[in-house]
Amino acid sequence: MDDQETYFKYIHESATVESEEEEEYDSDGNVINTYKKREIIPLTPIDHSSIKYSNFQKNFHLSHQDLDKLKPEEIEKLRKNLDIKVSGLGAIPPCVSFAYFGFDDSLLETIRKHSYYTPTPIQAQGIPVVLSGRDLIGIAQTGSGKTAAYLLPMMIHVIDQPEI
Repeated sequence: MDDQETYFKYIHESATVESEEEEEYDSDGNVINTYKKREIIPLTPIDHSSIKYSNFQKNFHLSHQDLDKLKPEEIEKLRKNLDIKVSGLGAIPPCVSFAYFGFDDSLLETIRKHSYYTPTPIQAQGIPVVLSGRDLIGIAQTGSGKTAAYLLPMMIHVIDQPEI
């Protein structure tokens, strides 16, 4: 018997039976709740190819003329200045102004009313990507505006959907 087999035999023989009941304790160590574990039954798989989904608009990104004029090296310089790193084909240039996102006047006014005047780097790059209907994985520090980078485009997408 090799080391690995010995280890697995030990684990199997020393396994303890878990209690079917779980207890929740308060800060003093007193039991405050007892509940039984339940088996979670997995959902049945769905064959999405057999379902006819209605079409919907995904791309709300309107490229701004100022950004269209930028050369690729200028876009890279802008990303470098904002400390933005992107990957993927056809990356959309970052927008350095909320006005470039194509939001309606009431949304822009609300953004200004809350003292936001320029997008943070994650917003500058992330909002146009999400507005275009593309996938985004945004990594940035806490407090950098990630939530707004997802929520602002989400509101545009949701508002455009037909009522249920």
